[in-house]
Amino acid sequence: MNIPLMPQATAVWLVENTSLSFQQVGDFC
Repeated sequence: MNIPLMPQATAVWLVENTSLSFQQVGDFC
């Protein structure tokens, strides 16, 4: 993994990824 220079951008990226993951799981369930 690349070490990001902006932690805030990384936090938003992680939140977006987790939300997308939950949506995908909801679609499969």
